[in-house]
Amino acid sequence: MYEISGFTKRTTTPGFNEETALFEFDKVLKLMTDLSRYHSGFNDLSHLSDQVKVRGEELAEYLLTTDEPDPGILEEWDRLEADTNRISLHENPRTVFNSIWKQNKDLNAEFGTKLLNITVKSNAERGVELTRSIDFDGNSPPLVKLSLPMSDSSDYWYQSASTTRELMFAMMEIWDFKWIVARPSMYQGMNKHLFSDRVTFGWMGWTSDQFGYSGDALSLVEPTRDGSFMLLQERMMTLKKPDVEACNRAESALLDQGVLSLISEI
Repeated sequence: MYEISGFTKRTTTPGFNEETALFEFDKVLKLMTDLSRYHSGFNDLSHLSDQVKVRGEELAEYLLTTDEPDPGILEEWDRLEADTNRISLHENPRTVFNSIWKQNKDLNAEFGTKLLNITVKSNAERGVELTRSIDFDGNSPPLVKLSLPMSDSSDYWYQSASTTRELMFAMMEIWDFKWIVARPSMYQGMNKHLFSDRVTFGWMGWTSDQFGYSGDALSLVEPTRDGSFMLLQERMMTLKKPDVEACNRAESALLDQGVLSLISEI
């Protein structure tokens, strides 16, 4: 998987409530509507209802512990696996929101937290997924993450650096980011980045800081949207050793420039 993810400025909204959740949900809906003009993969986003999710977990436990499962249970399992058990974001946005809001209220009541999490994803097994999360207790900075599958060389989002940059800027039209990057998801997941307590770089990114750069660790740094756009290289970054080492050099250079912020300071 590849991802375009970043931290937004901390919210000034009053806190964890339905009004705030709906405000953020409408942003999610707008982004996916905007991106659906680029590719059909952004057009089948959906959400698994809480009731269906719980029932699926019950059936999974039953099937794991039963040698000869009841045919009716198997039929119900097949129905749960079907796309019809997901709620379409574009066709039923209010139903999707109500389900997400209920899940958030229940989880926060259970654990005593104030965490808003909105996640929608494609019906495909390895499809697009968008997550918006805000911790109103302030333990972590607000996050937006768009996950993109890597199936083969025909994937739309990796055709060129300019295409991925367009997707990133579409997200920036909706949220007020401090730092946002496009990178292989496992660059951070496999701890290949340099600093565990700082933001990470990747193939490309944008920072709200303005800075000039004349070194060779980055192929491009240019003033963009009251900040700076950064590009590692024209070719898509992979997890192969030369690309990882190049990205590590870029992170070191960005630290020297004072723009690779501590996550706790965002």
